[in-house]
Amino acid sequence: MTVPWVSAQLALNGAFFAPRLLARSGRLARMAVPLWCPPGAWSTSLLRRIYWNAPNFYHPELDRAPVSTMLAGKICFEVRQLFLRRPRSSWEFIQESNQSYERSLLRLLDSSEFEHIRKGPPGIFLSWSDISLEAMRRFHAMGWKTVTMQLNCGRLEEEIVVEECRRHPQLAERFARAPDGFHERTLCEYRETDHIISNSTWGRDYLLGNGIPAEKISLVPFAHEGAVGDAIRRTYPSAFSKERPLRVLHLGQMSLRKGMARLFEAIGLLKDLPIEFTFAGPSAIPKTPSFDGSSVRVLGVVSPGKVAELYRESDVFIFPTLSDAFGLTQLECMAWKLPLIASRHCGEVVRHGCNGLVLEEVTPESIAAALRHCLAHPKDLDRWSAGCEVPPACTMESFSAALAEIERRLYPDRHSAA
Repeated sequence: MTVPWVSAQLALNGAFFAPRLLARSGRLARMAVPLWCPPGAWSTSLLRRIYWNAPNFYHPELDRAPVSTMLAGKICFEVRQLFLRRPRSSWEFIQESNQSYERSLLRLLDSSEFEHIRKGPPGIFLSWSDISLEAMRRFHAMGWKTVTMQLNCGRLEEEIVVEECRRHPQLAERFARAPDGFHERTLCEYRETDHIISNSTWGRDYLLGNGIPAEKISLVPFAHEGAVGDAIRRTYPSAFSKERPLRVLHLGQMSLRKGMARLFEAIGLLKDLPIEFTFAGPSAIPKTPSFDGSSVRVLGVVSPGKVAELYRESDVFIFPTLSDAFGLTQLECMAWKLPLIASRHCGEVVRHGCNGLVLEEVTPESIAAALRHCLAHPKDLDRWSAGCEVPPACTMESFSAALAEIERRLYPDRHSAA
């Protein structure tokens, strides 16, 4: 007997890879997202006016999937935030976004769209952390099992940011502390859910340190299809110069948690060298410092087409994060055959000396040393690029197998009967 799954997510979360995998195997009973924007739909044109990321809430593989949206709630939330002018990086924005989504999700569970699910055989409710404590309890009351995907390292990351703000007051973020009870509520999700998917040992250690039993956690890296790199062949000069500098890319949020303060200091240590830095993505830092003697571009949020261009034109990616449950950009680098310099505070993608460099410690000096190595050894970059590939453990097939194994653990009777 097929076990039905209901997948709920507030954000894009890896291009909806989890519900896509469930749909492929015929197990996706329903996907709940705040909005769904097929190309050409009238709602897509309307929503992009109030929410820049709206067009990305779609995947052609799920075109015929049972998708439920909370469109009215999402529009009301976004209009309210435009009126309040709250930064998306603020804890108040994040908390209200989570609460708005969960209220809409609970209404959806009581609607006629979910009647056949309420009356049908119990299954598995799959959700990301921070957004579904009450919904999880509702599913438990229906006799369902629940699986929670770990989104971050909660209070650990908050303490890291607070300490970075203390060390670098000129870069201090306005919203370092979460509202009272925010992290405790997430820990309640972890305690009450039946199973947790953690994407890295870094994230799993955070859960273990907060008293979550090891047998309740599956270590399953993020999934990526990685088809882009098959057609990529990078070329590196015999030596970098002022005319052809080393092109370093950081793509994603610019924040203290991502190691930006230490990276900025490293840039100062490398001034007057032929290195060009490009930053793309939203910023939580009040003001980017000036970099005298260094070539630095800060582009802000860019289009998907520009993202592809940046991956294609860069020589190496820098990811000095101080805490990430995984860091999906690492897999994008592998797909683009772009060598990667990364910390150990995230998912394990870099194989030191094979597809990039691992920063044993994230300091300005260690970052600068890694980039100096790239500058002095372009042949290493060429070799590392050839070694870039999405790890077998990070494929869609691997994640699908992990979901199937979790299902067997949660419903052994159904599988033994089959």
